[in-house]
Amino acid sequence: MLKRGIRSSFILCLALICNSIPFASADYDTPARILSSKTVSGSRTIEYVSGNTEESGILWTAKVPTKMKLSGPRSSLSGKVTLKVANLATSSEKSELRVTFALWSKSGKPITDRTIYEWSPVSRTTELEINIYQSDKIRAGQYFWVITTYNYQYSGKGELKVPVTLS
Repeated sequence: MLKRGIRSSFILCLALICNSIPFASADYDTPARILSSKTVSGSRTIEYVSGNTEESGILWTAKVPTKMKLSGPRSSLSGKVTLKVANLATSSEKSELRVTFALWSKSGKPITDRTIYEWSPVSRTTELEINIYQSDKIRAGQYFWVITTYNYQYSGKGELKVPVTLS
């Protein structure tokens, strides 16, 4: 009887010790390793009440990853992607300019997105961090960045689709 009690206590202590040891696991804060990227620029189509449209000039530019290595087990990847976006808009357009970077699956499911609402007041370049969570159940494969440029003062927007491979 005493041996069974000691064995149970030993197993209980071992379980408590194992649960208190922090295991190194990847999370959304682990930087993604960028293997290749592409420089893209954004503009928008301005739609007037008359029905006429006009293409704006280039409003921003950024290097967008086209191949990335994320952390974690193959069943669920995660990581943090940092983009440096250069604002090329005039000062009057800058305050109203919004750019959304969204990651989508090939099947058309939105994964995550971030929007630049405020641009750096001290630099032409604004850093945007996009977190990819393990709960999003990302697996290795093909995805798309869908990048949308818009301005609240005008109707119309610009949209880019950039393929990205995650591993």
